Amino acid sequence: MTNIAYMAVQRRNQTCFLLAIIPVVFMTGLPSSTVISSNPGRRDEAGPPQGAWHVTYLVRPSLENGSVGITAVLVGDIGSGVVWRHAGIRSRRSTQSRPEAQDGFGQALRVAVHPQGWTITGGSGGGMQLSYEVTAPGPEPVGAGGVGIGSEAVYAPGKELFIIPDPALSGGSSTSRDEPFRRADVIVEVIFDVPISWRIVVPWEGYGRSYHPTDPSALWSSVLAVGDFRRQSIEVAGMIVTAGIQGRRPSLDSTFIEVARRVLLAGQQIFGAPVGSRLTILLPEVAVGGEPTLRLGASLALAWHREVEFPEDVGALHQLARELLRLWQSDTHTAPHWFAEGATDYLAWLVLLRENLIERESFRQQLLMTEQRYLAHPRAGEWTFSQEEARSAELAETGTGTQALTSLARTRGVVVALTLDATIARLTGGERRLTDLMGMIYRWSSSTGAPVVVTRNADIMAVCAAVTGGDYLDDFFQRLVFSTEPPPTAAALADIMSREEGR
Repeated sequence: MTNIAYMAVQRRNQTCFLLAIIPVVFMTGLPSSTVISSNPGRRDEAGPPQGAWHVTYLVRPSLENGSVGITAVLVGDIGSGVVWRHAGIRSRRSTQSRPEAQDGFGQALRVAVHPQGWTITGGSGGGMQLSYEVTAPGPEPVGAGGVGIGSEAVYAPGKELFIIPDPALSGGSSTSRDEPFRRADVIVEVIFDVPISWRIVVPWEGYGRSYHPTDPSALWSSVLAVGDFRRQSIEVAGMIVTAGIQGRRPSLDSTFIEVARRVLLAGQQIFGAPVGSRLTILLPEVAVGGEPTLRLGASLALAWHREVEFPEDVGALHQLARELLRLWQSDTHTAPHWFAEGATDYLAWLVLLRENLIERESFRQQLLMTEQRYLAHPRAGEWTFSQEEARSAELAETGTGTQALTSLARTRGVVVALTLDATIARLTGGERRLTDLMGMIYRWSSSTGAPVVVTRNADIMAVCAAVTGGDYLDDFFQRLVFSTEPPPTAAALADIMSREEGR
């Protein structure tokens, strides 16, 4: 297995950077020392597990035609062949070419279509090299979930770029899965061959141009930003937080980092230790449309258009705070929508107020405007939260858009959460608040040590009892959660603002 890198250099006329790094991996048949030591928790000085696969990706943008060329080299026992998985065509915005493959002696390998990607067979059993190209619709991503490849930057969710080898499928399994596998014995390295002035912003360990995702699934559960991004890193709340900002005024970068720092510290105070050790926050230059935010693993991307002024734009402040606070709420998708969406929205406003990032009058106006949006919903007086969820699920199954029918969970949910905050404060003499309730939900453990997962309103009521000393708030939930009675927003808001004034 000594010729893979050499053949690649001759065929693709790669740069001296590639010549200096790639052969170390493939001419020895082992990963470089940086790969072995990149994740001490999984691999030690004794080396990787016996029979492990080592996969190195070379990512090389083509500045002339708006594409990215990727070379993936796998070293290890490939047996009768390898299945390389790609994300489904329907879930991708970019176009991936059919890969070309060869063994270590430059002999072409057979590439066949697999239900989840490509099956590559033939040649020697010591490894293989793949080469393929990714083309984007344009230089700027359409929203946070888009992909953009241009002369100044590459921005993409990992699933747009990487094809992943799957040992389980390669062993003949016919199991179908929508998410990439997690496999400790596949060691991954990603090398970026980019202009020296480009910055690389990824949530992986590494430095320079070489990075080491924990496993292949981390390739898909990340957002990559490479190019004319200004990069800043801080350590806060037990995490290394790296911001990658493209365009806009550089003078605002420090303000953005400071806001993120304060929100994350507030989140740590409410919820406890964060769930991960790394976080990247990306602000790419985007085209109009698409998703306003995207979270993949330890990556958070915000689709702020050029006209967004920060921190003057209160909506942008709230969006950032909301998404950062969701770091501690990985299971919110299982919770009732009014709580997962509305209570988190309210918590973000409360944190912004407490951190003096918005004025008291702005806090009051935002909650009153949210109440008006809830009351303007055509089903505000007819649908309970559970009825809205059922209707949304029905429309999702039929493929019908649900955006217009899911606003009650967030708008009415905000003022219900406000009222719940005031109710808890009244019952506990101001000693406990909604922050204590939400922190307990994501921190509390049962007698078996298993974390509490909220899936029903009854779970929230049980935590209410723990916070208030035994009151399940039956009347509150019956009136405001299980029925359509309007919350007493004005009274609850006056109560909360008076309590916050003395903080």
